[in-house]
Amino acid sequence: MDVLIGGDDPREAGTLRAQARRCRSLAQTMTDQQAVDALLAMASEYDAKAQGLHPTQ
Repeated sequence: MDVLIGGDDPREAGTLRAQARRCRSLAQTMTDQQAVDALLAMASEYDAKAQGLHPTQ
């Protein structure tokens, strides 16, 4: 899944990190391994995009 990002607003990074958390949380409730893998991959993508916008320490 691709997310369109506009600008480098730190709030956008926070939104992406929140979405990554939601993906991981949902993945924990799944029994279908393909769904789990897809959600975890999406979470990683969201985290990477957030890191690119606003790196954490």
